[in-house]
Amino acid sequence: MLKMGKLIQAQRQHRGLSQSDLAAQLHVTRQAVSKWENDQSYPDVDMLVKLAQIFQCDVRVLLGLKQKMQWRGLFRWRAEDKAIKWYAGGGERRRLAISLLVDIIATLPPKQASLKELLRQQYQRLMTDGTATPYVLMALNLQVSSLMHREHFILPPEAEAKYQQLLRLSNIRYR
Repeated sequence: MLKMGKLIQAQRQHRGLSQSDLAAQLHVTRQAVSKWENDQSYPDVDMLVKLAQIFQCDVRVLLGLKQKMQWRGLFRWRAEDKAIKWYAGGGERRRLAISLLVDIIATLPPKQASLKELLRQQYQRLMTDGTATPYVLMALNLQVSSLMHREHFILPPEAEAKYQQLLRLSNIRYR
């Protein structure tokens, strides 16, 4: 299971918000925020994006992906993701997969609602299910391929690039 509760709590406290304040901005109950912070439940993909917007951070920060800061001009910093190794542990691989799913969902046009729903389901599965990430991603690839063939659509270029990264996470090497 993913542990993002402390990261949400830290971002909330850093911005001086109470659980009630955050709940009001998100149009959820204070109890929902409390459950997220105590890892009793997780925000859905749309809520995760809203949290990142409120906290003015990347979704990857809420997922606990390590980032390094790099100097980019006068007083400008850019976060770059640490490259994931093929032998990375399940937790890091899972967090990156979730982050990529969120990015893909955000770039899909409204006419691809069925694909968005499929990706949302897999997001939920990665958030709550103990199934190995490569297995979930391989099953996702089969479902996405079938859906795209059945509905005759292609991914927008930005979504396709993210999807290719997602597929690479399903690779398992034994040497």
